[in-house]
Amino acid sequence: MLNEINSKSINTHSKIEPKRLTEALKMSNKKKSIWYNLGVAYKHMELYDKSIEIFKYLLQIEPENCDTLNELGCVYINNGNYSKAIEIFKKIIEISPHYKPAWSNLCSTYLKKGELYKARKVHEHAMLIKHELFNEWNNLGSFYKRKHTLEKNNNLYTEDLKIHSINSKIWKKIGNWYFSKGDCINALKSFRHSLKFNPHNKNVWYILGIIYRNNGETKRAIEAFKRAVEIDPKYEKAWNKLALLYNLKK
Repeated sequence: MLNEINSKSINTHSKIEPKRLTEALKMSNKKKSIWYNLGVAYKHMELYDKSIEIFKYLLQIEPENCDTLNELGCVYINNGNYSKAIEIFKKIIEISPHYKPAWSNLCSTYLKKGELYKARKVHEHAMLIKHELFNEWNNLGSFYKRKHTLEKNNNLYTEDLKIHSINSKIWKKIGNWYFSKGDCINALKSFRHSLKFNPHNKNVWYILGIIYRNNGETKRAIEAFKRAVEIDPKYEKAWNKLALLYNLKK
């Protein structure tokens, strides 16, 4: 059957027999690509039901194949099933967060639905991952994964401290990046994550104090600067900020 696929069979092909398809797919990657290309051809011919049928069968063999999932999502966009398309693109991102077509298509789908806010947030997050922060997020995910493995080891405590220290540094870098862009909300979240892993970083407490002060949250700013000088009593910058804030309160 596979050897007989041509332009004529694309037009006349009506139903794929699951058992036969499964057997064919197990033969070689070359034959998998034939079915994949057939699904793409049906999509371009606007024979969406047939295209969906093929991609679904391919996913029975490789359920986490991002290329196949992406094509299936695009078919759902073309036939107007935006909710299903969004579901699929989100699934791809869960499988492979750096798979760029999924981010782009998810953004496009939200735009087609008129959900401009979601489209903008997806676009911003995609650009964030694509550029400066991709390696940091990737490293963070790797360390979480490693921690899960280490929980089975006898030396968990020592290794866990190492991981916590590394995570703290990564979250601090992420916070610094947000802070440099003027995004104080996400900077605060990142610095708080950093302090969960290492509450004794005077510099993080100092930056938190700066953000709170800039937001007019004087009480929280004072608390943050106090924590900084408790960690390092010779931390001159934090003492100066404390003095200024106490003078403002008078």
